[in-house]
Amino acid sequence: MEVHAGYVYSVPTRNPYCLPVYDGSKWSYAPNTGRVLNKQKFEEWKTRFYQFEGWNPANGWPKAAALESLGLKQAAAALKAKGRLG
Repeated sequence: MEVHAGYVYSVPTRNPYCLPVYDGSKWSYAPNTGRVLNKQKFEEWKTRFYQFEGWNPANGWPKAAALESLGLKQAAAALKAKGRLG
């Protein structure tokens, strides 16, 4: 599976970037300075995303059915030949 460098989870952001943020009671836009990622929650989200998209959550590779549903049957065949199909 795709693995991010450790600093992604521990180095706070210095420059503001506005994103919707839920503070436990309401949603609002916030500058997100000083924010770090919760590694456990991010990994859970990544696993769900891979499953939703039809990828193998264990290695992050697309499954044949996902590619074929997008009209990419040849890409699925090429990845299968290289051993890179989820």
